[in-house]
Amino acid sequence: MMHQAGSMATAVDKAAARVAEPDPSGRRPIDDQSVAYRLGRSTARLEAALSAPAIFGRVAIAQTMRDISPDLMDILGAASALPFGADGAADDGSAEYVYRFAPLVGIYGGTLEVFRNMIGQYVLGLGKPNYSAPVKKVS
Repeated sequence: MMHQAGSMATAVDKAAARVAEPDPSGRRPIDDQSVAYRLGRSTARLEAALSAPAIFGRVAIAQTMRDISPDLMDILGAASALPFGADGAADDGSAEYVYRFAPLVGIYGGTLEVFRNMIGQYVLGLGKPNYSAPVKKVS
């Protein structure tokens, strides 16, 4: 998961650098409170995910990637949809890469739901989920 975490950190760093640049009128996107809030929230979630140990980190990184990638794309605008290396990409394609990769991260190597069940059962000591059909009552 470190490749995904590194890609996500790069995307956040590039987004932060991009929104700090002034446009031709001298305005910086980061001066908009909603942009600052969303970027700050994304950064905080990334830092929390990176500091989570073991299986918790795997779940946190995958879920964070799914949660913050749409915000990064929205903050950077339409040019963030251009892939890595494309002329005119807002951040050289970092946000697009993370956005495109996010749905896959929770699937390969086991789904997020499986890991959440493992945490619940083996770490928290919760019972095993009952997936059987409900028992029909005899009247």
